[in-house]
Amino acid sequence: MNHSPSSRPQGPSTLNSGGMPSSTNANAPPAAPTHQGPILTSKSSRITSVPKPSGIDPVSLLNERENRLAAKVASRIDELSNLPGTIEDDTRMKAEIEDSTLETAINFKAYKRTKRQGLREARATEKLEKQLRLEAERKKKAKASRIFECCFSTRQGVSEFP
Repeated sequence: MNHSPSSRPQGPSTLNSGGMPSSTNANAPPAAPTHQGPILTSKSSRITSVPKPSGIDPVSLLNERENRLAAKVASRIDELSNLPGTIEDDTRMKAEIEDSTLETAINFKAYKRTKRQGLREARATEKLEKQLRLEAERKKKAKASRIFECCFSTRQGVSEFP
């Protein structure tokens, strides 16, 4: 950097202990310490022209994955259904099994029968729940009585001492 006499600031100045120029006015109050790091501002006062980058959208990723899987399954079903007639019976049987498996896997809920709970199962379930509830209450009472007995025996042991 070239420091010619015309490029330097004019007027009396001295360097302070930090190496910064300071005024020679002795009556002026000392300047507040300056922060040398980045200026911190609140998020609301920041103005940027760049939009916030959008992250990865998990819904779109799931949709893309499902579309890829559906396309693969559809192409495999098409491939299996258009096999030539000259292949062996064993290979044809395996291809038919795979084809039907893929077709049922696409919409498995259409092939699944919903189980309705009958009156007998409902009564058995209620009986089991009641039995479990009574067992839990019995264990709770037994634990409380053990704690009481322990406290009572400790009290008797302490009262025996003079």
